[in-house]
Amino acid sequence: MFAHQKNDTNTAHRSRPLEEQRFFNIIFWSGVLVWVGVIFMVYSLGYLPEVVSSQMWGWIFLGAGIFRFTLDMFRLISPNMSSPETWDYLWAGMLVLIGLGSLVIC
Repeated sequence: MFAHQKNDTNTAHRSRPLEEQRFFNIIFWSGVLVWVGVIFMVYSLGYLPEVVSSQMWGWIFLGAGIFRFTLDMFRLISPNMSSPETWDYLWAGMLVLIGLGSLVIC
């Protein structure tokens, strides 16, 4: 096998998880934009539940974290996709903790 053929197979092997990462990033950010729009609409209509003087940003972060965690679980149980990395779980956890902190502490 020639050297340039070997490099082509290595880059093709590495590009699949990168394409999956881009796909899930597109899904995540479009879902977050929809969630933010829903929260802004519910807040402007006055239907957002007031949990100990919570703000709408707490609901946005909480929803984004739960959505990210759901996408990570989908990637974990899907046999054709690469498993999420540790950072994916950490980002989801940080978003959930920021959201819960805003809802509980404020």
